[in-house]
Amino acid sequence: MKLIKNFFKIIIAIILISLITALPQLGIISGVGFLVYKVLDILFVKNKRKEAIEKNKKKNKRRTAIDKRDNILNVIYNGNVKKLMDDLKMIKKHNLSLKVTDKEGYTPLMYAALFNRTACARHLIEFGVDINETRSIGRTRENTALDIAIKNNNKHMVKRLRKHGGKRARNL
Repeated sequence: MKLIKNFFKIIIAIILISLITALPQLGIISGVGFLVYKVLDILFVKNKRKEAIEKNKKKNKRRTAIDKRDNILNVIYNGNVKKLMDDLKMIKKHNLSLKVTDKEGYTPLMYAALFNRTACARHLIEFGVDINETRSIGRTRENTALDIAIKNNNKHMVKRLRKHGGKRARNL
């Protein structure tokens, strides 16, 4: 059915384009050409816009799911320890996983190390996150939370991570 619709659209477009080229030879003013252009716009462009809108709606549904998943990362970024504790209790109560990363591969503990959130890191370690989880890019392991803390010269975070068995990515 869609193939037949597209076929008729192409036929109409060919007729309209031939009209546009024939109108100046017949001495008809260019206002009719604008009308033909509008018909072509309705036939092709508006359908493409509808398809793009539908595609964006699907993307937004996926984005909403990602935003909900990344919520704990935003809590850590903002340093909201009380909200983090509530989220961790909810995760434990519903037996959910805390294996989340952002699109660049940063884990919640890496966020805590990156943004110097030592209280958040303490709660995450107590919750039982993997201290030595690496941020992978392709096939290479780039860094752990300890690597990030060292890079940012966060001495308290480095001490806390080492105390709980944190290692650098190159030593794993």
